Amino acid sequence: MTLLNERDPDAAAIDANFPTTSSGREKPPRRRTLSGWVAVVAAVLPVAALTIIIGGRAALHAWQAAPPARVFARAARPAYAWARATGPSALVHEMARAPWGTLYAGTTQGVEASADEGRTWRPFGQGFPGPGIEAWGVTALTGRTNAGSGGDAVLATCQDGYVYRLARAGGRWTRSERAIGTYSTAIYAPPGDSVLAGSDTGIYRSADSGRSWAQAARIPGGAVAAFARDTATGAIYAGVAGRRDALRLSTDGGRRWRVPAGPPPPPSVQAVLALRGNLYTGAMGAGYAVWTGATRGFARVGRGLSPAVHGMALAATGKTGGTGGRLFMGSMGMGAYMASYTSTQGTRAYGPWTRLGPGPGDGVVTVLLVLPGRRPVLLAGTGDGIYRLRLP
Repeated sequence: MTLLNERDPDAAAIDANFPTTSSGREKPPRRRTLSGWVAVVAAVLPVAALTIIIGGRAALHAWQAAPPARVFARAARPAYAWARATGPSALVHEMARAPWGTLYAGTTQGVEASADEGRTWRPFGQGFPGPGIEAWGVTALTGRTNAGSGGDAVLATCQDGYVYRLARAGGRWTRSERAIGTYSTAIYAPPGDSVLAGSDTGIYRSADSGRSWAQAARIPGGAVAAFARDTATGAIYAGVAGRRDALRLSTDGGRRWRVPAGPPPPPSVQAVLALRGNLYTGAMGAGYAVWTGATRGFARVGRGLSPAVHGMALAATGKTGGTGGRLFMGSMGMGAYMASYTSTQGTRAYGPWTRLGPGPGDGVVTVLLVLPGRRPVLLAGTGDGIYRLRLP
């Protein structure tokens, strides 16, 4: 039984874009490896930063014999139990929620889509570049808020350096006029008339829905790993991996960029989260993990993390930087963590980090996405697929 209801226009659009053979049977997903992702990290990070053991698989449930009787009992359900989504067994680089509600994921097998809040994922679109080309970034834009978009569309950045575009209504992926780097990494569609993309050569801007691109900022020796927009101020931040000046800031919608004033966060920023005037960065490097700050400098967030934890992904619920807010972090090989914002004896700060159970997946959490609601759902993209966790 499929969960993509044909009466849902978004689900129908997804079904229309599933690649099939001439006989009408769905093609099996292409299998790829972690090699592309490791190549990016190797290209922008010191060799010492790569000497990390990526954790093995962790079972969510265990069965044990209860001595002396030969009776088997199921172990107690963990406080945080991740559920594996139906979809690709592949490294997930990025996830995004479209203005029309559909979820998209960039993976080593191309772009996947979900119309049921991440429970089921299937390949999206036809004509995506062949084997060896991974989707490292994905975003969606609507013609109602992006004046130059020419209609709703999904965009993906890939390891061949090009940006690919597919109209929401269906059809085949089309490639940008020229590459924006040796490889293209992050992509983001802020409100307005532009789309932003990052690569190993800098930040690029498109005013025609990703068909053509112009360089907005040159950043040699690094790679743009993430974008984030502060909804309170409209400022857009770009996190840069492989450089000590690891942030860029734009206050005019991405036309011009500069290094923010004040001491920078730790080098090699992998994730950026900007909400209501608060800026958070996830960094690749022993002892760095998650930091917060602005013009006065950066400070570590929370307590209790091992120095071996690397901050690879960030997400939040509630009022970040306010009572009741929760901050989530994905790590490289050590799973996902949560820190809650509390007020104790007049001091407001994030409390200690708590690991969100075993897993998810192989413990390599490269992207996190929160689906809001009365009980929010946290989606985690890992080295072997997508997992869901309903938050208390």
